Amino acid sequence: MPKETVGPARGLTLCPGMYPARAAVAAALAVLLAVLAEPGYARGPSGQPARAASDLGTVRADGVTLTDALGSFEQANAYTFRVADGSSTVQLYVGDLWYDMEVLLWRGSALPADQAPWRLMPCDGAAGCLASAPASARRRVQLVQPKGLFESVEPGTYAVVVRPREAAEFSAWRPFTLRLAVTPSVCAISGDGEGRYQIALAMTPAHPRRDDLVTMTAYVLPPFGDLFEFEWSVDGRRLPATGPTVQSPAAELAPGQAGGHDVRVVARGARPYPDPDQPEIPPTLSVACPLTMG
Repeated sequence: MPKETVGPARGLTLCPGMYPARAAVAAALAVLLAVLAEPGYARGPSGQPARAASDLGTVRADGVTLTDALGSFEQANAYTFRVADGSSTVQLYVGDLWYDMEVLLWRGSALPADQAPWRLMPCDGAAGCLASAPASARRRVQLVQPKGLFESVEPGTYAVVVRPREAAEFSAWRPFTLRLAVTPSVCAISGDGEGRYQIALAMTPAHPRRDDLVTMTAYVLPPFGDLFEFEWSVDGRRLPATGPTVQSPAAELAPGQAGGHDVRVVARGARPYPDPDQPEIPPTLSVACPLTMG
């Protein structure tokens, strides 16, 4: 994650004879960065990078992770993708931020072909805008609080739009991480009281028959599932599982019991986020869904 640093790295000794060599290396590095930093951006008439679009293809539960950057405050990036496998949930994470960003999820058909409106088009009440992430606090989980969205979708084309929020704090070419996954539909979403973490539960099939194998998965945003230990229960009876995914024959989830059942998962923060400035252990999260045998 990004860190704020001041001054040279500790333990680095500079000798007088090193300065000419360092200057030459710095000049070569500057040329290299100028070539590599903006591979996907066309230059506008003002010399600033134009808006950029990337097609991520069909996204499924294994997801897509990428690192990108914005070259100017006037830039907005759009990442289009397709949902192909029926009713699903989009899970979106944008983190490792150096400044706050606006992150919006759009229907692909509503995204203007002309890239100029991407920078300013609103989400509130706008046809085709499905969700937007709230403003981020500084020094919460990371240097700037990461974004996380769960959103229900049907098969089709969608777009994630990323753009700077405030000019005063913008810093050009600072990288950020975008993680996008499309998973089976979640049945419930919960979060901690401070808006740092969310947890969602998905069960497949949603209405199992007694001879079906049921897969139950807990999803955490930000996607730091390794910081948690998971406890599963059905109607208050503990299941012998500690990971984010449990599989069981439906008949064994509630043996001898008819009707609906309460599936619950508790995610207990067990390990601190590996940030020496903020070694905070995540909170305890819980979410529950009814399970009705088909």
